[in-house]
Amino acid sequence: MTRHVHRGAARRLLRLLAALCLVIVVAGCGSAQEAALDQASQRARARAHEARDNVAALLGGVDYQPADDQDLLADAVEQVQSGTGFVFASRTPGPGQVEIDAGFDDSGDAGLLGPHTHALVRLCVRISGTRPGPVTINDVPCQPFADPAQPGSPRETITLEG
Repeated sequence: MTRHVHRGAARRLLRLLAALCLVIVVAGCGSAQEAALDQASQRARARAHEARDNVAALLGGVDYQPADDQDLLADAVEQVQSGTGFVFASRTPGPGQVEIDAGFDDSGDAGLLGPHTHALVRLCVRISGTRPGPVTINDVPCQPFADPAQPGSPRETITLEG
């Protein structure tokens, strides 16, 4: 009978340990997912702000003399694309003014103790400025996306503020 009680206690202990391991793995997945999304989001936001800074430097450059507003817009678009953004709309709303709608895709990876997690994000912004005035950056709507090279990966559309 003592042997039976010890086996029963050992089985209960093993079940408890198995349940505990399952909880840790599941909790680790959530943390890994959040870490991957956070990493990707920070990268995309940094690249969007870098693009804004590049456009601000262009518009504020005292030596920069575009031939016309179309050249100004083309050069500003080039500054956004050089920061690995993609431009999906651009316009000159007035003399010396530019508005550029751009997207920034990025990814993040996490998961040391649990399964590896890969996250993909897209940030869409409007970069607006006047020569030689200030340059602003604001969120604009963008479409969710799919990456056929990464099936099953989470895909998130994010904003500047999170």
